[in-house]
Amino acid sequence: MTRAKRDAEKLLKTHAPHQGYLCLAELAVFEDAPLQTRLKSVEEYLNKASRLPHDTRNYYITYCNCLVRLGERKSAYSVLDKYVDILEDDIEALRGCFEYTRFTGQISLSEKVINKLNKLGKDMTKEAEEIKRIKTVINESYLKELLVYAGEVLRSYSLINDGLNLDCSYAEDEIFYELTVLADSDEDKVASCDIELSRLKIKFAREKGINLSRFVLGCAVRDIN
Repeated sequence: MTRAKRDAEKLLKTHAPHQGYLCLAELAVFEDAPLQTRLKSVEEYLNKASRLPHDTRNYYITYCNCLVRLGERKSAYSVLDKYVDILEDDIEALRGCFEYTRFTGQISLSEKVINKLNKLGKDMTKEAEEIKRIKTVINESYLKELLVYAGEVLRSYSLINDGLNLDCSYAEDEIFYELTVLADSDEDKVASCDIELSRLKIKFAREKGINLSRFVLGCAVRDIN
């Protein structure tokens, strides 16, 4: 960690200092410090990066990643919304945003990205069908709210959510939404967290008076292969 921070600080003295600040923001997520301290560090580094000539895509994705990894999904939603709004004809960036909206559960934003890509001549039929299936199982407002709580559960186990396994199982007519955590995570914590997320979903469904029997929420260690 110390060496990585030193390497990031060296980038501040190169022709791309913004990259150094982005790296420092990412490293701040893993510091042994209270949540608010880490959040403050992330914001400070990203603020410095934004004041320099920078790669817009790397800036916004780093911002979202840091927030999600710290269990601050609600804040990540608004950051991704803002990024998609400024994208027009960058196909690669839009495709990346679509993948990220699947991760954040921002269904309407997924559809917005799909529409932009369709207008740029890209066939997004398969992706549109996936979003349509998800909407038959859970609506966006519930999905986003449930994922905010899920982020808090992962944070309570000191687990870092860095990805998603999303499986729209056509045979079983279910949606498997599995939050992946870092490969070196404590497997006992991951197992306990997985059970806790299942309980969270059941409790959430009861409180909201909705049927989530076709929605499976859990977490697992990321497959490094």
